[in-house]
Amino acid sequence: MRFRRIAPAVVLAAAAAGLTAVQSAPAHAAAVTALPITSVYQVLADTAHGHVFISQGPLGGAEAPIVVTNLTGTPVATIGDGARGMALSADDKTLYAAIGDSVTAFSTTTLKQTDSYATPGPAWQVALQSGRLWVGYQDSPYGEIGAIDLANGSATWNVVPPGDWTDFPPVMAVDPSDNGILVTSSVGTTESVTASYSVSDPAAVTQIASASLSCGDSEPSVLPGGKTFLCDGIPYGTATLAPDSSGTFYGGSAAVAPNGAIAVNDSGTVMAYPAGGTAPTAAYDEWWGLSLPSSFDTESSAPIGLAWSASSEQLFTVMESGSYQGGAVYTLLSLYPFERVPAPLTLTSTATTIGYDGSFTVTPHLGVTDGNRAYSVYRTIAGQPRQLVYSCPCDPSGSFTTTGSSWTTNTTYTAVFTGDARYEPATVNLAIKVGVKVSAALSGYYQSIWISVTQYRVYHHTATLKDAVAITPDKAGECVKLQIQNYADNAWRAYTMTGCGTVSKSGKVTVSSKLGPTGRFRVQADFRASAKDTANVSTNGGWLYYEVTK
Repeated sequence: MRFRRIAPAVVLAAAAAGLTAVQSAPAHAAAVTALPITSVYQVLADTAHGHVFISQGPLGGAEAPIVVTNLTGTPVATIGDGARGMALSADDKTLYAAIGDSVTAFSTTTLKQTDSYATPGPAWQVALQSGRLWVGYQDSPYGEIGAIDLANGSATWNVVPPGDWTDFPPVMAVDPSDNGILVTSSVGTTESVTASYSVSDPAAVTQIASASLSCGDSEPSVLPGGKTFLCDGIPYGTATLAPDSSGTFYGGSAAVAPNGAIAVNDSGTVMAYPAGGTAPTAAYDEWWGLSLPSSFDTESSAPIGLAWSASSEQLFTVMESGSYQGGAVYTLLSLYPFERVPAPLTLTSTATTIGYDGSFTVTPHLGVTDGNRAYSVYRTIAGQPRQLVYSCPCDPSGSFTTTGSSWTTNTTYTAVFTGDARYEPATVNLAIKVGVKVSAALSGYYQSIWISVTQYRVYHHTATLKDAVAITPDKAGECVKLQIQNYADNAWRAYTMTGCGTVSKSGKVTVSSKLGPTGRFRVQADFRASAKDTANVSTNGGWLYYEVTK
């Protein structure tokens, strides 16, 4: 797709971050970088090698180069001074550019020239079809079309029957599926002529149909299969050049992806249609938010070029932002209208780990979607089948709450969204971990005392501390350890950890610890859940305090 718009040279341009399409969404750009162009003639995307090619045409200056950027708009190289039309090989390995009286080939890997093909006059347009590189060139005073056989480099000139092509060669469009269809539209003539051709046999090119038809400011675009082409957003049959009443009227200049997806620039709004679709699944407008230099007083921004990737999943546009002071700044934006994005589905809870008999509140939330407002929430209690607890077409807030009280078992909540045209299906899990109830009582002490508000059991240093621990629910065969700390230097510090005491069938275990040095201590019974225990998690009991004396 080519746009012939002129703008004075400026020093700075903006490079954009990748955008995520949302229907009727404003578009934004991020970093500012130098994009040294003064006009846009054609844009091509080579995502396989991470490049976007922007040719400036003769209106960008006699020797204006092709600016090569990465996929976020940062310039990486300039090639092909004075380039006009461009074409990428089907394997994305070679870029062909119309430069002066020749077509020059560049490696898309090295960005170095690999070949050059002389033309009888200034080359303007290039297109690939049926193993040939079709070239629109000026053989004064007429525009002509020739073909270069890329297999051996031989060329045949003036092979397409001439139309009313004076002063300039016509713009060309070819079938993306390479079925031998070429469509031309005249440029710079009093009478507009659009024609279709069969070019499957370059030695016997035949005109299929011709009509007095203008494609406006844009070139035609052929849909895969070659039966239909778009002219100023209107579908026409290549066999008759009659309007296709069964097709969709797109209402703007269009770019067709290899798989048939269509992007349309309609008065500054870019709309994206999936292959075969009759309605756009994404639209981009409100081109505010561009991170332009603070000194640049932006009057307006508008897209002036569209380019699809070979995968048909990525779409690029060049933005031209005008200023009240005069001049323009250019921005490369990357759009993704057919790559569904993760759904805005979340699960949150007031707590994710609770004590035995504890409570919590879970809140699922579904953010903005592209029409589908339905999702479901399931609850899986350890050891039990999954249960549906909520299903909706949801209210506009997309949220509800569910509360669990007196909870005794590990539970997982699962929210499921089936997806829609814009958002991927999503499944979100949230685990609520539940501890056990740990009760403990010390024995073997000879008295109890109070220090401030804390009760201490007092032991002789020769005694054995015994801690009778009860676990609820019953965890027979699992482990309880005693964690002991002593009070030193005005702080509680780790002292020792006992080995495991095995919980009995009655849910009880007594764990002992030999006493030694004197001082103040505290002990905590720690339940250690086994790897096979899916019902509860490891839990620490409360602290019990004791003192050891001589």
